[in-house]
Amino acid sequence: MSPDLNPIENVWDLLRVRVHRCELPPETQQQLRAALADEWASIPQDQLRHYYQFMRRRITTVQDAKRDHMDTFRVVFCFNEVSMEYYFIDLELNWSDAQQYCREHYTDLATVSSRTDLMKLNTPTSYTGDTWIGLFDDPASWKGVMGNESNSWRWSDSGSTSPGGYQHWAFGEPNNNMSNDYCVHLTNGLWADATCGDLIPFVCFTGTKNYTFVNASMTWKDAQSYCRQHHTDLATIRDETENSAVAALSSNASVWIGLYREPWRWSDGSSGTFTNWQNDQPDNYKMNQHCVKLNQYKKYIDAFCTNLFAFHCEKAVEKKQTHVYRMELQAAVDLSEPSLSTLNQIQEYFLNMGLTDLAGRVRAFGGLRCGWSGVSRFLRMAKLSAAERRGDIENARMQIL
Repeated sequence: MSPDLNPIENVWDLLRVRVHRCELPPETQQQLRAALADEWASIPQDQLRHYYQFMRRRITTVQDAKRDHMDTFRVVFCFNEVSMEYYFIDLELNWSDAQQYCREHYTDLATVSSRTDLMKLNTPTSYTGDTWIGLFDDPASWKGVMGNESNSWRWSDSGSTSPGGYQHWAFGEPNNNMSNDYCVHLTNGLWADATCGDLIPFVCFTGTKNYTFVNASMTWKDAQSYCRQHHTDLATIRDETENSAVAALSSNASVWIGLYREPWRWSDGSSGTFTNWQNDQPDNYKMNQHCVKLNQYKKYIDAFCTNLFAFHCEKAVEKKQTHVYRMELQAAVDLSEPSLSTLNQIQEYFLNMGLTDLAGRVRAFGGLRCGWSGVSRFLRMAKLSAAERRGDIENARMQIL
């Protein structure tokens, strides 16, 4: 355990190292979240208990130190937080033209990350039509291709597409019928997308593509869990030889394989799980509705991207935020009348912690006043131990208020 990190940072640093060493490092936020969750679950409980007990001992050390001579002062930092503002555009355009308009005049078509965001999408009372938002399921990312977007096809064992882009779709597939076909089965060697809740047999693999046919009807998710428990994962198929091997095992039966996708993505690349679909939506009517509009009740409806509607744009806006921290300093100086050298040491401490962008000031409870600009990224200062070898602030302790 590093002496300069508190236990929470040690756990995070451990997770970072473990994820970095993955055979296939995560490339998207979704893959990163999944990798972190997997690595967290694999950390032994006794190791986590050790971190927790160590945290308690360090907090106790700080509390005990208060009984000695210790001056306390606050560090106040201001920084600019980026938030989104939304704008109603009363021009009727198709989805692509609306996207281009927003990117030229604002930031992008509106992303809705929460119900709070949804309530911000206001339209004039005189306008009763539907409006575009930035959610879409671009078929160029999944229809007959093994793309590399967040809504593209990927394999269960790796969370990524085939390295060589191999695919073997049946005629007219995939089609996302009724906007509900996000998993793939194989029949007579041909692939088709299907509803993930269908109950059919499946094929698992073990090790280096030793395939096993499982003659039990399960949903895709249950089949995945079964394969991961008893084998390696649902079958991955990366070339014609492997496709033929799986087809030979399954005879004429339709079987789940490990291919799936997560539909819908935001125009600005944001990730999020919040949705507000109207009942029976999305339905991918005529298998060609790949863009999302809001009705007057702010419900999501999939629509033909060529339709003409008004739309909502978003714009990134910086807003000033202030964070206050408390620093307790055991020092051989009287901070009610600090010397210039003491203030310089404190400033040096902050700068050596990598704080170079934000404006900040230090105010002592006992009268200390000092200020400077160019102080940034205060996250590193949220440590219970301070920088070592800093002269008379060697034994500093940091706490977030």
